[in-house]
Order: sequence, then structure tokens, then C-alpha cells
Amino acid sequence: MNIAITQRVDFYPERFEKRDALDQNLNLFVLKTGNMPVPLPNLILTDNSNPSKTNLNIDLWIKNLSIGGIILSGGGDVNKDNERYFLETELLKYAADNYLPVLGICRGMQVLAKNHGVLSKKVDNHVAVDHEVRGEISRVVNSFHNYSIEECPSEFECIAWSLKDKEIEAIKHKKLKWEGWMWHPEREKFFHKMDLERFQNLFC
Repeated sequence: MNIAITQRVDFYPERFEKRDALDQNLNLFVLKTGNMPVPLPNLILTDNSNPSKTNLNIDLWIKNLSIGGIILSGGGDVNKDNERYFLETELLKYAADNYLPVLGICRGMQVLAKNHGVLSKKVDNHVAVDHEVRGEISRVVNSFHNYSIEECPSEFECIAWSLKDKEIEAIKHKKLKWEGWMWHPEREKFFHKMDLERFQNLFC
């Protein structure tokens, strides 16, 4: 399956340049599951001469590349990178209408929540640490985020909480094949068997 992956935006002021970026390990993670990663340019929907106008139909892009699922990748603040958030919102609309599977990783989970009316909040001690989570998913996961979601969106169920402070660490849509994970499966030294299996079940 071809899986579209959104990318963070890095700004290089010395070059007056914005670049789309993606951790190479996320591509490797997707390949490990037998799927094909397709990094998605953030400005693919934007007309540079008129930012309020789109120059490509998202349906056409997805159909031309035979996209069967979507990953909203991590990296960056959900309240920044407006062109990225606009693109991800359009992708979620398409995924909902066409029953495509979606995985939101870290920031991507926050995007899922925000698109269902739930905001993010500042949290402490969740950056560059490992911690235990409990729920449908129970294990030790990595953590690289300054923000978490305030509550579980009504359309989702919470499937993992951090054991120490009860922050929401994973959610699952009640009807669609959508999940959000606050940890980064691509940042493990060796990809976790549970992440690989859960990903394969989601994108089957």
C-alpha cells in the first residue's frame, strides 16, 4: 500500500528558505511493514499567487498516486505551520469521506484531536524520556512532546495513558480506522514489534 506522510517545516533564515522535512527512520518504519512511504509536500494545495486558492484537487493527487492510507507525522507545534495544518485538515476530510486509515504520530495525534474540537495543553517531563503507558496498549514508550491533548475527543476512545501523570498517550476512532500515538515508533533503536503489528493491522 502507498501511504502518504505529511512533513514538518524547517526554516533556514540565512537562506530565506523553508524546507519540508521527514525523519528518514519513519520511511524505514513504513517499509518494514511492507508498505511504501510517499512524503507529501506541504504546499501541494497552495497557489503561490493566491494563498486562499488551491491549485490541485486533493482527490486527484491521492488517486494518481494510489494512496491507501495517511500518516500525520510528528515534529513541530500544532499551532504553527499553517500550510501544513491546512493540508492535514484537507487530508482528514478526504480520509473520512473515503474510509482511509490514518495514524497521527505525536503532533499528528494533536491534529486529530484539534480537528475534533479538542485543544492541546502544556505538559512537563515528556521530552526525551521513556515512560510506561497503560490501557489497551501497555508498555514503555518514548516521549518527545511539550504538549498533550486536554481530553479524549468524543468520536474517539482513549487506549493508553501515561502511568505516572495520566496524560492521554493514544486514541482510537470509534468508527474509522484512525489512531493517534504520542510516541514516535520511528525513534526506537529497533522498531518495536507491537508498533509494527499495530500499524500493519491499521493499514491492512
